[in-house]
Amino acid sequence: MRVPVHSLRWRLLLATFVWVVVSVLVVGAVVLYVFKEQAESQLRNELTVHMNQLSAALEWQGPDSATGGVQLGGRLSDPRFEQPLSGWYWQVSWEDEQGEEFVLQSESLWDESLPLLPMQTAQQWWTAVQAIDDEPLYLLQQRLQLADEQAPGLVLTLAAHETVVQAPMARFTTLLVVAFGLMTVGILLAAAFQFHAVMSPLQRLVRQLRAIERGESKQLQGQFPSEVQPLAEAFNRVLSTNAVVLERARAQAGNLAHTMKTPMTVLANAAAEDETELGVLVREQVGQAQQQLSIHLARARAIAQVKTFGVRTRVPPVVESVQRVCERIYADKALQWQLQLHAEDFYFSGELHDLQEIVGNILDNACKWANRRIHVYSQPLPGNNGRLRWELICEDDGPGIAAKQRQQIFKRGVRQDESAPGSGLGLAIVNDLVTVYEGRLQAGRSSLGGLRISLQLG
Repeated sequence: MRVPVHSLRWRLLLATFVWVVVSVLVVGAVVLYVFKEQAESQLRNELTVHMNQLSAALEWQGPDSATGGVQLGGRLSDPRFEQPLSGWYWQVSWEDEQGEEFVLQSESLWDESLPLLPMQTAQQWWTAVQAIDDEPLYLLQQRLQLADEQAPGLVLTLAAHETVVQAPMARFTTLLVVAFGLMTVGILLAAAFQFHAVMSPLQRLVRQLRAIERGESKQLQGQFPSEVQPLAEAFNRVLSTNAVVLERARAQAGNLAHTMKTPMTVLANAAAEDETELGVLVREQVGQAQQQLSIHLARARAIAQVKTFGVRTRVPPVVESVQRVCERIYADKALQWQLQLHAEDFYFSGELHDLQEIVGNILDNACKWANRRIHVYSQPLPGNNGRLRWELICEDDGPGIAAKQRQQIFKRGVRQDESAPGSGLGLAIVNDLVTVYEGRLQAGRSSLGGLRISLQLG
């Protein structure tokens, strides 16, 4: 699974995971260390008890060359010292006056012996001493002088196999890993649930914003947490203010168009019959002014609608309506229409009038140049941020356009054939509107032999 690196949720989860794992490892290591220290301390205390029992059981029988004069007056209370190689051992070592070494030892040692290590104090504790088949032992040694002055100095050694500590350590480690593992999973699940609870209002906010962008809604709806609610209210106020301002701008643009239309028409009509140099100049300049006015008003209206969130228009009814109008206007050509739309409902993120102007100019251009057949169809396109896009394609069986000249038809005033009616502004206005709406307009060769115009919008 690919993890989104810019996701706030994944960043928080990753940071929490790292922190929890590191904390668990550190705490686990400390707990294991404390448990081991406690186990070793308990073992030393237990060996000390056995050391005291052994000291109390030793008796001096007087000089005896055969046994050295030291005897064990009783048995230790722990039966493990009597089981061969049980892991629990004791040993008593000494020398007589002639330097001969004597040893008393537990039955558990069998035919082995415990090492005598150099002692710096009267009682010495060692860990991991290699002995008895090179296996590690815990050793407790102590010097002892019996009450009789003739008795030699004794060295008492108690030993326990390392497994005495390592076995419970292994069991404890297993339990600790299971417990800490379950705790880690629980903490991470709780963190994930918490992050989901915290982020869900933001996700709802994002979904509503995208719905506004697609034109499905005009304002943010519902209640948000107190930390997010001021943002939602401020955004709704911005949307309301923006809608009012743009409505005023559209009204002013309409007023400007209406105000300019009358004097332009008067000038054009006055110069229509005047063949003087002044009349020709007036007609030429009035025509250019009308063209520029139409283009810039269309662009201003499109920009206003693009920046107004919450506006969208169903595409199929507009295409079907424009097709019926063109069919009536060009009834004398008896055109054969093939209309195929990929869905009953898909939307244009803009005003109805702009979609009518875009589709109307494209289909009108096809009707002008088609011989008999026009094919109009649509298909869905992948979109970004949840915005659904679509492509509308119009093909005709007319004469077509050379590849080098196809992009020229989208420029202002450029006409494919001067003998055909029109001002050359239709596709130019379409191109301007499509550009403002962040769409795409392309011309190519039709499968019917004529011109193919592809419109991509959303």
